[in-house]
Amino acid sequence: MIVAGMFLGAAIDKSGLGRRIAAWLTGIFGGTYAGLIFGMALTGVALAFIMPSAMGRVILLIPIGIAMADQAGYESGSKARTGLIFAVGFGTFVPAFSILPTNVPNLILAGAASSQHGVQLLYGDYLILHFPILGLLKTLAIAGLILLFFKGKEPERDDAAAAEKTPFSADEKKLSALLLITLSLWLTDSIHGINAAWIGLIAGLICALPGIAIVKGEDIDKFKYGPLFFVAAIIGLGAMIVSSGLAGYIGQAFAHILPLSPDNGFVNLLTIATSSMGIGLLATQPGIPAVMTPMAPDMAAATGMPLISVIMAQVLGFSTVLFPYQVPPLFLAVRMGGESMTAAIRLSLALALVTALILWPLDYLWWRFLGWL
Repeated sequence: MIVAGMFLGAAIDKSGLGRRIAAWLTGIFGGTYAGLIFGMALTGVALAFIMPSAMGRVILLIPIGIAMADQAGYESGSKARTGLIFAVGFGTFVPAFSILPTNVPNLILAGAASSQHGVQLLYGDYLILHFPILGLLKTLAIAGLILLFFKGKEPERDDAAAAEKTPFSADEKKLSALLLITLSLWLTDSIHGINAAWIGLIAGLICALPGIAIVKGEDIDKFKYGPLFFVAAIIGLGAMIVSSGLAGYIGQAFAHILPLSPDNGFVNLLTIATSSMGIGLLATQPGIPAVMTPMAPDMAAATGMPLISVIMAQVLGFSTVLFPYQVPPLFLAVRMGGESMTAAIRLSLALALVTALILWPLDYLWWRFLGWL
């Protein structure tokens, strides 16, 4: 998917399609900086409902975000440009933890709960339990923090309006057709069973075929391969930690020292969430359900919580990302956008703090209202 992103991102930029879509979105969101931030964050969330692949969403939206920043007059290194790229990257990935089929840790959790404990996680239950707080309110928190940390000037509109009115070029038409086919295949992967990565890679390579040639040799020479090797290393490291048993050993040690008791549902929920978040620092987010799910019956016995509630409580933790390296799609979004990893860490830590201090207590009240605690 990363290689696919290199080709598709270059094609979206070279063809001018990204600038056209950016102009259209700029018109929808009112032309203010705050409107762009909230609009693109909500666009990312909306796309998560119809496009399961997190990498695919990043590959599709980040080039559009870059084009929007260019049209708005946000220069490289400016706070406004950083904020817009982060609204796309964080918005399309972090709130999607609250939608069952859209991020890898969610799917691992569902599979582990079913295979190990016979517990089926239903789409509707998962959505109602998690989306209002971890989805919608977290999206608003992302946008609010971006406006606080990366406030910039209002966007320029003249170039955007001109780009929207120009006729489609031949490359734009070819790429539009290719992206529609690619998106259709991504949306129907549960029917045809073809992995989203293969679909994306084939689409990317088609962009460089003779006769289409939206991406040429000189464009490929400019590709930056650092993110590819870094993401591969992080995924491999996380898998090694889990398969070696080290993550399980740490999880077992956590289970013996956690302050779990049947008398305090609030502390129990926050303790499980905090433990889940902490394990992610070592095992990365996909490793969290692999470590935590086997311990769920013991935690349920210690807390008096239903088993499914203990399993669901992991989501509070693995949806709270402390550092971008824990989740390859978010890391890729920052690198594709050409933004500082230090700035991304600053935002992710601030979002984690807001989540722990405000959203988790709200989650407790919401769970109590729904009868899950």
